[in-house]
Amino acid sequence: MPRILYIAPNSDGGQGDSLRLTDAGFDVVHERTAAAATERLAAGGVDLIVAQSTLADADLSEMLWASQTCSPIPPLVRICAAGATRRYPVDTTAADLLETIAGIIGDRFPGPRTTADEPHIDLASALELAEVGTCEWDVGADHVRLTPAAGELLGCPGRSIVSLQELSALVHPDDLRHSALHLGRLVQQGGDPELELRTVMPDGRHRWLQCRCLVHGVPNSLARHVSAVILDRTMEKRNAQQRESSLRLLEAAERIGNIGSWRWDLTTNEATWSPELYRICGRDPSLGPVDLHEYTQHVHPEDRKRLAQALASSVSEGSYEAEYRLNRFDDGSERTFLARGEVQYDAHGKPSHHLGAIIDISQIRQVQRLEAIGTMAAGIAHDFNNSLTVILWAAHLLGRPVANRLPGMSPEHLAQMIVDAAKGASQKVDQLRQFYRAHEEEDEMPPVDLMEVAQEAIGLTRPRWLEQAQAAGITLQVKADLEPVTPIKGLAHELREAVTNLILNAADAMSSSGTIVIATRARSDQLLLTVSDTGDGMSEETRMRCLDAFYTTKGEHGTGLGLAMVQSTMRRHGGCLEIESQPHVGTTISLIFPNRLPTAESPVPSTTEPVSGIRILMVDDEPEVLGLFIELLQLDGHHVDGVEDGASALDRLTTATYDLVFVDRAMPVMSGDQLAAAIHERYPELPIIMLTGFGKLMNSHEQTLRGVTHILAKPIQLNDLRQAIAQVIGHS
Repeated sequence: MPRILYIAPNSDGGQGDSLRLTDAGFDVVHERTAAAATERLAAGGVDLIVAQSTLADADLSEMLWASQTCSPIPPLVRICAAGATRRYPVDTTAADLLETIAGIIGDRFPGPRTTADEPHIDLASALELAEVGTCEWDVGADHVRLTPAAGELLGCPGRSIVSLQELSALVHPDDLRHSALHLGRLVQQGGDPELELRTVMPDGRHRWLQCRCLVHGVPNSLARHVSAVILDRTMEKRNAQQRESSLRLLEAAERIGNIGSWRWDLTTNEATWSPELYRICGRDPSLGPVDLHEYTQHVHPEDRKRLAQALASSVSEGSYEAEYRLNRFDDGSERTFLARGEVQYDAHGKPSHHLGAIIDISQIRQVQRLEAIGTMAAGIAHDFNNSLTVILWAAHLLGRPVANRLPGMSPEHLAQMIVDAAKGASQKVDQLRQFYRAHEEEDEMPPVDLMEVAQEAIGLTRPRWLEQAQAAGITLQVKADLEPVTPIKGLAHELREAVTNLILNAADAMSSSGTIVIATRARSDQLLLTVSDTGDGMSEETRMRCLDAFYTTKGEHGTGLGLAMVQSTMRRHGGCLEIESQPHVGTTISLIFPNRLPTAESPVPSTTEPVSGIRILMVDDEPEVLGLFIELLQLDGHHVDGVEDGASALDRLTTATYDLVFVDRAMPVMSGDQLAAAIHERYPELPIIMLTGFGKLMNSHEQTLRGVTHILAKPIQLNDLRQAIAQVIGHS
């Protein structure tokens, strides 16, 4: 039975505590003075000292000092009032007395049974079962007492007593000094009872241990006793290290791959971003992530609906994928992201979180665009050569006697063929620019009959789809279901190419015999041109992505630009397109135009009567172009001089007077920009027209140049040239 020395200066002090200790199974002996307690300690047999706070600190210290011959000095517990300042390592209240004592000596002395035959596990056994070790050290002694579990944890199994030197050898060299200093401060001054260190096992492995120490006795006295509980934290440390290592690897992988990750709590609407996501979005990490609404405000307006639809559908489908453009938070620059994510569900099957990754594919898309432009340029060069062939052969026929020409090949008809071919070539070259820009107000939009567009597209594609069907051994029918509709304002060649693209796509989708139907319909506020097929159809994923530029299901045989170009054409015409498709059923693509009647009958372009008698200086480094312009302008009654470089133009201006100057832009030595500025510096009232192949690009960007009054684009029709001259001369 454990013996407790209970010191209470007052005769009636601590009777309640003493009774509770006795009822708990302790042998309690009472003393009222420190001197009597010292004698009792000298007699031995005391396992624990409990002192009332009414015992003076000086008397308590004197008692412990005089009891140094006791080996070891029993642990000391001092009872103080609740809320009082605790000056000793083991100060406790009366209410917590039993629990405190059990924590000190319970591993050495079994507590009393409430019933003689009631089974129980004492504290020491419980600690062993939990693989929790305990040890004790009498300050001043050169050895430490260990429980079996402590021996296993420290790397000295089977040892119950080890010397301080042996114990030091078990501690990892990097932790030895820190541990010794920490324990010394704890014994001398009190402080943090927690100590973490590594030990080295016999096989060389390291073990992380957490020690919680309890110091008994008065600070700065030699009568000190230290008890410690030892826990194995090796697995926790290794798991933490693995998590930290995995996190570093993940951050490195995200940084290398331009990938950011995020987590969105659907219940709280809170988001968590990875460091890389902050970087690629251009957001300061100190500001924290943004919610979905604010994030969407930075998404390109044309892509917001598609992203919202992908996120909404992910709730039912469990995952999503979307490509969209985002304006960075810091500088507003546009980036292209590919986002993939999945939904996590709670125990009740309700969506709880969104997890996702965002890949910055801007550079990839830029490379693909350059490749696509190269592909488009090759196609345009092919069409351009066809136009040149028409021009060359028509010009050749014009040089033949009329009697040797075929019927219908009048000079007027051949000349019109040349004009039409030149216009077509100019439009082909301009398509590279039109593909990447929206429709501009100054673009000419004459009335276009959608029925004619559809019929022309069917005729143009007939050789292709007939040959394709024959090669595949299938029967392919193309039907026209055309109803009269109101003409729209548009560019016929662009719309014809769009419908041609849709028909060829439909033919490509036919793996077996089927039908393609081209139809026109009118609604109250819309006009529709639809292309339907009975082909293989699309999956929902393909339907969602088929409008993305460079997305293709045709492998190396497709560029992924067909539908993207159709969509671009529809935007320029103020319309849109809709896609309906089912796998193994077919696809219908609808071109939807606003049903806006022209406010007035579109007039036939009139021929401007030319002004005459204007003194003009023409500057162009191409002799053929220069000669033709001089000839045409002289036929209109103007007085025209021509030079091929800027220096000659400045010399001519010193010897003659002119009403107007035409300059080319791309000229060697002195460019058109430099020449115009020099002329304006010397002759500020002299109007200058820049006639250049860059004219459309300059006008689309509203570019202005010093001294230039008007910018015209090559090639130019004679009537447009006459209008510009009349306008400039009228304003000068």
